[in-house]
Amino acid sequence: MLDELLGAIRRSDDAPLRRTLLRAQAEAEAQAAIHEIPEGVLEVGAACWYAQKGGAVLVTVVGVSYESEPPSYAVQMAGGAQCGASREELRRATEAEEEDYEMVEA
Repeated sequence: MLDELLGAIRRSDDAPLRRTLLRAQAEAEAQAAIHEIPEGVLEVGAACWYAQKGGAVLVTVVGVSYESEPPSYAVQMAGGAQCGASREELRRATEAEEEDYEMVEA
């Protein structure tokens, strides 16, 4: 799934998103080479539900920081805004949830 997502991003006309995610992927791969990724840690490109006060929104993980324990995340919302998130605030989206969300957004 991650390979399909990255392939779609590489073919996308959205150059800033493409650069952001490819840069984040390269950083994540470098971090993974240094750190063994523990079970439960989300990878760059993962679609997740981000818990907010009014509910939850679908986001994409664009960065993982191993400077703290547990790791922290940088996530990007559909509009392009980015923010930091903890693992407790994120729940991996299923493929069906991603597809349903994309259909509603379109």
